Amino acid sequence: MSIAERIEKHIVEEGIKAGNPIIRPVIKGAGQYYKWLSYIPDSLKEKIDTITKKAVNELDDDDIFSLKKFQAEQMAQKQLAIYFSDDWSELDYEFIKNFIRDYDLMDIIRERLTEEEYNLANTKIKYYIEDIHQIRSYEVQPFQTEEYFNMSMIDAYVFQAIYEHDMALNKAAMREYMKERIKRNDHARARSHISASQSFVS
Repeated sequence: MSIAERIEKHIVEEGIKAGNPIIRPVIKGAGQYYKWLSYIPDSLKEKIDTITKKAVNELDDDDIFSLKKFQAEQMAQKQLAIYFSDDWSELDYEFIKNFIRDYDLMDIIRERLTEEEYNLANTKIKYYIEDIHQIRSYEVQPFQTEEYFNMSMIDAYVFQAIYEHDMALNKAAMREYMKERIKRNDHARARSHISASQSFVS
């Protein structure tokens, strides 16, 4: 467990001991997951209904996987609803953190969009990603606001895709910056070592 995670866990435990429901550590992505897990399109309902109507001996590996995944998603949605209320507990918090770690949001999104919605959203995504200025004007980080929850599912997917694309660009830029900084530091140490050696010789 990292230092940040230990601090976060301590805050949760202390808040619970003090009976303080206001102290709630932020779980990155909780808002996005809650929106998408709360949305069950007809296509997904029909898929799960078809599976549950099968006899046990008729279920294949894909059926079992889909059913277990859907059940886990439904449980996570309920835990998220509790997490956003005043009745949350450390168990809710830990469950959600583990779920977000194990289940990719983009997989959940793609399963809930029709092919037509997915293609329309990708057309928008391509347009915005092709122009970095459009990315900046379109992305307003609405994940913790009412605005995000009121968006259409297509626009919410567009936001998510652009956000992840932008994060990847930032991470790549940071990696390049750190590599360059390490390189400069190595050169500086090498020069310092050479200067020290020359001074010793002289």
